[in-house]
Amino acid sequence: MKNFYIFLDFDGTMQDIEFIKQLHNFGVRKNITKIFKPESINALNFLIDNLCKDFNVVLVISSTWRRNMKETVYYLNKNNVHLNKINKIDKTGYFYDENNINHRDEEIKQYLKKHNETKNYVVIDDEAGMFDLPNLNKIVTNIYDGALTLDQVKKWYKNFMIFDDELQK
Repeated sequence: MKNFYIFLDFDGTMQDIEFIKQLHNFGVRKNITKIFKPESINALNFLIDNLCKDFNVVLVISSTWRRNMKETVYYLNKNNVHLNKINKIDKTGYFYDENNINHRDEEIKQYLKKHNETKNYVVIDDEAGMFDLPNLNKIVTNIYDGALTLDQVKKWYKNFMIFDDELQK
């Protein structure tokens, strides 16, 4: 079975500022940015559950959270992400341009090149709209009030599967 890579950012993807404000208003203070929005968890789990029917799913952390993968995996588990269906959890490397500016899209491209992958991936990120990657391979979220939703994932999944079927012909 082929691999499918999910490149995942967290801040602005698995929770947004409005959700964090709601948690704060309910009195949550500890690790508030490590609590994922329930709808975003459901959306990510839907994606994982459906992709694992046809692929070995590799979850690739492209967020700054990759600096501490042990803690990242802990919070993925704590938020009930379906890690039991993930084939592997990995992270992107780092890429900085000549002005010392970090470029996640370049990090993702380098990862894909290293793994010889050109189509079986999706990037879920609140900055993905600016990434130099095909739109078919992006789900763009919003850090202010637009964390990942089930509707976004279903729409992306349907389009990807149609495109994948076309490639198989």
